[in-house]
Amino acid sequence: MRILVLSALAAAPEAGRPLEALLQAEANRRGWALDSVDVTALNIRHCLGCAACSKRTPGICAIPDDMQHVLPRIVTSDCVVLATPIRFGGHHHTLKRVLDRVLPLASPVWVRRARELHNRMRYSPMPSLLGLGWQTDDAPGPADTFRFLIQRHAVNLDLPRHASVVCGPSALNDGHRASLAEALDTLEVLP
Repeated sequence: MRILVLSALAAAPEAGRPLEALLQAEANRRGWALDSVDVTALNIRHCLGCAACSKRTPGICAIPDDMQHVLPRIVTSDCVVLATPIRFGGHHHTLKRVLDRVLPLASPVWVRRARELHNRMRYSPMPSLLGLGWQTDDAPGPADTFRFLIQRHAVNLDLPRHASVVCGPSALNDGHRASLAEALDTLEVLP
């Protein structure tokens, strides 16, 4: 299985190394290839909302920046991991900018999904999704909001296989390792 990690963990140095080590150890144990991208180091501009990727240049974003190298890696992965410090229940702003720019993966055709209208995705199958969040305390509110956000990304991007894991300062403890392993087990089953 090919895993793409879109990581904003560099924004929380206390989290980055432990979580990356945890994920790398689990990938190694399973014999999976892990490709990690530090999104905080990329030049990714904000989406302009110009709709060029739907109409003028279907599937291709008009903004010439590092996102042109990220999109192909997403669709050729079996699983995408969104690794981020949790801020007010959401992900880091650099990861949000990346997620705002995945519209070229969608077609301009609308479909009904989960009782809502969403774009049909251009590629099938789409990868599974794992939200890997880091929070500095054990407050349930931000963790629950983060899990809900990952679930909504999955609906919007038509990713039926998704999971989320929230870790804290003891990211290398057995409980977090078990939670990550369990989440990856659910995503490993490909349709």
